[in-house]
Amino acid sequence: MQDHLAREIVTKVPPHIVEIVMADYDALKNPNAQLVYFETGEPYTKHGKGKTLRELEEAAELFVGQIESEEAREIAIYMNSLPARTFTQFGDRVSEVESLANSDPMQLEALARIREQPKPFYRPSRKGNTPRIFGEGLGMLTLKRELRQALMVNAVELDLSNFHLAYAAMDWKIERLQSFLASGQSFWIELMNWLGVGPQLKPLLKEAIYGVKYGMSKNNLRTHLESALTPNQVDRFFANPLVFELLKARGRKLSQIRREKGLRMVDGSWVELTTQKGSWRDNAASLLSQRAQTYELRALLPAVRWARESRGRVKIVLWQHDGFSIVVRRKSEEDKIVKRLQTVVNQQLRELGIESRLTA
Repeated sequence: MQDHLAREIVTKVPPHIVEIVMADYDALKNPNAQLVYFETGEPYTKHGKGKTLRELEEAAELFVGQIESEEAREIAIYMNSLPARTFTQFGDRVSEVESLANSDPMQLEALARIREQPKPFYRPSRKGNTPRIFGEGLGMLTLKRELRQALMVNAVELDLSNFHLAYAAMDWKIERLQSFLASGQSFWIELMNWLGVGPQLKPLLKEAIYGVKYGMSKNNLRTHLESALTPNQVDRFFANPLVFELLKARGRKLSQIRREKGLRMVDGSWVELTTQKGSWRDNAASLLSQRAQTYELRALLPAVRWARESRGRVKIVLWQHDGFSIVVRRKSEEDKIVKRLQTVVNQQLRELGIESRLTA
């Protein structure tokens, strides 16, 4: 297995396991069911549920103490300190959206956890190879997009458009790509037109460009692209002037990391280059990704600070790395608040020199 490459694992759950999960899930909906905690066998009660929430809050404090990035820690403290009642509306909607899970055991289990305790808690990476924060266990962050949006119907999702592409253009000094993005043109429309393909292949192209940015070899990129493109189209992908410049700049950056034996993050911390024991492989590509993620955190931090100072007018209820979801106290203020969040984040992006925008 090669490092630094994203993979999708497709599993098939045996029918009898699905039946067991469905039976347990149905039991959770029965108010007269005699439920017990799996770990202890003790009867499940509302009091016990409260105790579990307190235990999660205590564990979250320990998690936060392990976060090295000051910006990630500030975000995690805000997210973990939100009142549990903020999330009750999502737990109450589980029965209305469960049919969208299509009997998927993992999605049903996530919904069951949300019904019992909807508030997500955030922790650092267990491997320590990213400054990002992650949700602990199954919950809203592990739901598929369409299911999460149906559950959070009253929330607004905001995310950074083309952030990692725009970051690379700035940080790797790709003037041609930065000028293109600054012109307001769509990189994806440009690439699709160049290849002569339709929007149905945009997800494939986005995965390929992400691979270009963060270390996937040209051979593996070619294999990935050939799952849907002809060999001639794959050749044209690599010949695209913007893709060509991106690959060339990536090579320069990886060489710099290996020459300097590490890479400095935007917060000033230094991350050393390491090599796997008994192997020539190193973590240079991972360092590229980590530096981008420190910029990602810095770009979005103003939104967290503004929400924290809003006196409850808005709460960021879900953190999704390059974006987040909000709920507002008064629906009449929603548009105004969204625009304000966009303003503070877009100002930060301009100061960082990154041609991205926060979009809703």
